[in-house]
Amino acid sequence: MIEELEFIEHLGNIKKLMMASPYGRANKTVLKYVDILIDVHQKRFDEYEKTMEAEMSYKVNDEVKEDLYEEGLEQGLSEEEAEKFVEEQFEARSA
Repeated sequence: MIEELEFIEHLGNIKKLMMASPYGRANKTVLKYVDILIDVHQKRFDEYEKTMEAEMSYKVNDEVKEDLYEEGLEQGLSEEEAEKFVEEQFEARSA
């Protein structure tokens, strides 16, 4: 995804160069196309970032639940009680 960010940055630089050029403003179609490309690639990156955040959150929650389950077993709870302990503790920590 680094490449995606670099591409967005390059497109932005191209747009700035076109705007600085005396002919840049005359070619509004190309500027609009560059804007569309920037938008498309930015949306792609944003979606990737959102997906990665959700995956990381899921992994962290899963690890926390595993730790709580082990903690419950160490306290001498049965597996069923440990699962209930995990649910209660996880809900309390999430609130």
